[in-house]
Amino acid sequence: MMSTADLSVPWGWMGGSGAVLDCSGEGSRLHTALWTISHEKRRFAYFFGRVDDPEIQEVSFVYGYRDADDDLILHPLDTSSLTSRRTDWVRWGGRDYFVIPYDCDDRYIKENPGWFYPCVDGVPVSAATTVDSWTSTSLGD
Repeated sequence: MMSTADLSVPWGWMGGSGAVLDCSGEGSRLHTALWTISHEKRRFAYFFGRVDDPEIQEVSFVYGYRDADDDLILHPLDTSSLTSRRTDWVRWGGRDYFVIPYDCDDRYIKENPGWFYPCVDGVPVSAATTVDSWTSTSLGD
C-alpha cells in the first residue's frame, strides 16, 4: 500500500488516501499498481508491485496512446527513470517488491491521453495490459 502522511502540529501524524496493490491473480508473474499525487502544479507517479517469477530481472513502464486508426503509439520516455532492476528490489516474506517514483510530464499526457504499459525485461507484457487504475483508500482514525 502506498499512502500519504502529513505531520500536523496539534494532531501529529495524519494519514491520507492511498493505493493498494492487488496480488490476488493466481499464476501471475507480475503484479503492478500506479498511484499518483499532485503538489501545486506538478504530478508524481509511483509505480509499485510484486514480482513472483524468479526469472524476471527487470520491470519497466512505457507510456502509450491510441491514434485515430487505433494503432498503439509508444512514447519514447526516458525508460531508465521508469526501470527497476532485481538488485534494487526489496525481499520480504519470500517475495520481491519494487517501487519506481516518476515525475510525470503532464503536458504530453494531456495532449495524448493514454496509459502506462508494464514491461518485463524490456518487453511489454501485452498491448492489452495497462497500469491505469488504482484502488483508493483512506486510513482509519
